[in-house]
Amino acid sequence: MTIFKYDLHPSGVTTLRVPGVFVPLSVGFQHGGLKLWAYVSEDQKVFQDVKFFSAQTGLSFPDHVRADSCIGRAMTGEGDYVVHVFRI
Repeated sequence: MTIFKYDLHPSGVTTLRVPGVFVPLSVGFQHGGLKLWAYVSEDQKVFQDVKFFSAQTGLSFPDHVRADSCIGRAMTGEGDYVVHVFRI
């Protein structure tokens, strides 16, 4: 297993093509962008598309995004904004 980093849109839906073994670990801002870190298996021959939804505190989100699917929160460097990330 290896830890990979993926770029996420800070607002809305991001679709990622990832190996079959994919375990999200955390989200955060790095170099001005929203990132997702995940355990992946590099030797996988099977890939899957996974979707994530990101929204700032106080903004509404679609009904199909469940609260229990939240994988983490990320705060901007100055703490002005918090983005919540859900696997959908």
